[in-house]
Amino acid sequence: MEHFFRGSKRLLRPLYRRVTYRKGVADAIATAATAPSAAPPPAPRSPPFVASGADPDQLLFQSGDVCISLSATWGLPHYAEAIAHNKRGGTVKCINLIYDLIPTLYPQWLPSDASRLVTIWVRQQIVNADHLLTISEFQKKEIEKYIIEGGLPARPIDAIRLGDNPPLLSELDKRALARPRYTPTKEFVLCVSTLDVRKNHQCLYHVWRRLAQELGDDCPKLLLIGVVHQFVRDFLYQIRHDRLVNRLIVDLSDITDEELAWYYRNCLFTVYPSMYEGWGLPVSESLAVGKYCIAGNAASLPEVGGDLVDYFDPIDYPACYRLAHRAITDPDYVRHREEQIRGSYKPTTWRMTAKQISRLVDELSRSPTAPNARRTANIVAQPVA
Repeated sequence: MEHFFRGSKRLLRPLYRRVTYRKGVADAIATAATAPSAAPPPAPRSPPFVASGADPDQLLFQSGDVCISLSATWGLPHYAEAIAHNKRGGTVKCINLIYDLIPTLYPQWLPSDASRLVTIWVRQQIVNADHLLTISEFQKKEIEKYIIEGGLPARPIDAIRLGDNPPLLSELDKRALARPRYTPTKEFVLCVSTLDVRKNHQCLYHVWRRLAQELGDDCPKLLLIGVVHQFVRDFLYQIRHDRLVNRLIVDLSDITDEELAWYYRNCLFTVYPSMYEGWGLPVSESLAVGKYCIAGNAASLPEVGGDLVDYFDPIDYPACYRLAHRAITDPDYVRHREEQIRGSYKPTTWRMTAKQISRLVDELSRSPTAPNARRTANIVAQPVA
């Protein structure tokens, strides 16, 4: 894994300079790029920054280097153009990680500017890559389909498995956990997720209304743990003002790892109704700590939980209600499922994830460089039909 760190100090400073310098070249090529008439106008470009004494023509890589991009580099102006410029000699290879295509395929779930920015970045990452990584077999198929339909160059793609939450697992190893700042006064169910329209918390609101009507005082609380994100203002208004559930549904943020571990240890079970995911960390996290989970059956989630999770169609609220009602009223069933989880689920460490990537780096560094010329990475967002 020393590939990840060797020469990093040598590389990072000139890379930042190079990324910000390439504006003039980027503008010229982008002007000449062909785009459909329906494409939105180009987003405003950030002003260039050139550090004092920087050599704008400096090459960042040595022959045989492998550049690994595992982060959201869309925040770096002209990053893709700088990488493309440095690959023109044909002796440098790139491995780029694309977590998912959510902003590109589902722009209704993000602000329009964010969707367009990430779409441009996705296309650039594909063009610049010698090898692509993603975080599930489902997303691998999504990216392959997007490449074909978008007329982008084919690239080999590997799915890597993300690690489960190590701070949480280490906290759970403690024999005694301090009570969190908010301690429920009755039994509770846990949903750990960013509060985002895509996560489908609206489903849980309707399910808990019905559970409250059916079970009365025996209805457990529902704890929603996560930061508030996109397009949930109306949902939060509803759960806070609906007198039937506003003492049952509690949203919490800024939770520490120790508090989260306490909630996992003491909850009845977990629920995750998301409509679309790149992976689904809350599901693997629940299984890693031995907790029964109810989840939507969309996208990559069945890949995460296998047969250890009970699934429902995320737009089928009655199906979610039936699973939640059974889990609340039949504790023997939950205990049985948790015995299965503890007996068969093997948590993934981040060291295991890193080894997957390191192996791919070694393989790519030994493979011959393709003779074909690289396409430029200065492209514009194009909608997929």
